[in-house]
Amino acid sequence: PADRIAGAHSEVSSLRDALNRGEWPISDITDIHAVCDLIKSWFRVLPGGLFPSETYGSILSAAGKSHSCLRPFQAAVLTAAPGRDDIDLGTRVANVRDIVHALPPANFELLKRIVEHLEKVTDYEESNQMTAESLSTVFAPNLLRSTNNDFGTFFSNMAAGHRVTKILISHVRTLLSLSQGLSPRAAALTRLRPRQFHIIFHADAEHEHEHD
Repeated sequence: PADRIAGAHSEVSSLRDALNRGEWPISDITDIHAVCDLIKSWFRVLPGGLFPSETYGSILSAAGKSHSCLRPFQAAVLTAAPGRDDIDLGTRVANVRDIVHALPPANFELLKRIVEHLEKVTDYEESNQMTAESLSTVFAPNLLRSTNNDFGTFFSNMAAGHRVTKILISHVRTLLSLSQGLSPRAAALTRLRPRQFHIIFHADAEHEHEHD
């Protein structure tokens, strides 16, 4: 499966450099593994991450991780239930949905694009073996990376990150829908929203090489 196989580092670097020059280097003959690796590396160097620091702990807690990962003001806006590992799936999905809709507009649109794409990948899981579980294993470290790139934080939150990513992929239509009103918690989380920032293709080659 393309998402599991890393592309050649030289080709990934070449594609990245071309995109940074404003070119479009991807064609029908481009190695699909290189394209997939390019997407994952883009998220790894995304300034501020997909989930800003103000929502990083909250999104992990919403899916069932302990409140110990939260700052006091973040824990205050969540009910006691999200911190438990035995909460039902419906509650977890509702908690994640509240936080997703509290993201800055640019982050929300980016999250929407990637999870909708990943959901489409699962439509062909019989031939590509990429289930929501498998995709979560591959993409969780990139979509829910530690905001300070601390490896200790990354490993301690690995299980929660995988759980969140699986919820995002498996319940994308419910999570992104505006047909139902958000819970009162969403209003509180919205006030945690950081200043909107521009999402750019910022590729720090040296930083990327350190993690290869």
